[in-house]
Amino acid sequence: MTDGENKLRELVLLRGARNNVLSTDSEEELLEIAVTQLNLTLQRARGIIIATAESAIYEMESEIDRVTEAMVAALSASSRAISQDDFKTAASYNASKLKLPLPVAQRRIKDIAERLKITPERRGLLWSARWFRTIR
Repeated sequence: MTDGENKLRELVLLRGARNNVLSTDSEEELLEIAVTQLNLTLQRARGIIIATAESAIYEMESEIDRVTEAMVAALSASSRAISQDDFKTAASYNASKLKLPLPVAQRRIKDIAERLKITPERRGLLWSARWFRTIR
C-alpha cells in the first residue's frame, strides 16, 4: 500500500462523509487527482475508489444511475412505453438513493427515458401523455 493509495482512500472517505453518496463529479475529480498528482493508474485508482466506497457503505451515483437506467428499460420492455406509475416508482427510487427532491429525480428519469427512446404511456379520456410533457 503506497502513500498515494492511502491518500486516495482518505479523499474518498472525506468526499462521501456528508450524505453517504459519492457523486459522479466527485468520482471524476478523485480519478483526476489520483492519476495526475498521486501517480496511480486509472484502473488502480478506480479499484481503490470502488473498494473504499463499498467498505464505507457509500453509494456511488454512477452505479445508482446504471441501476435506474436498467429499471426504466425493464419497466418499459414490452411496449417501449413507460406507465406513469412505473415512472413514479423509478423516480422515487432515484430520489431516495441520491437524496434528491422528487422533481429533480423525475427530470433525471425523463432524460433517461428520452435517451433510451422510451415513450410515455398514454392515458385518460383524450389518450394523452401530458403527465410526461409537464416534467421540466
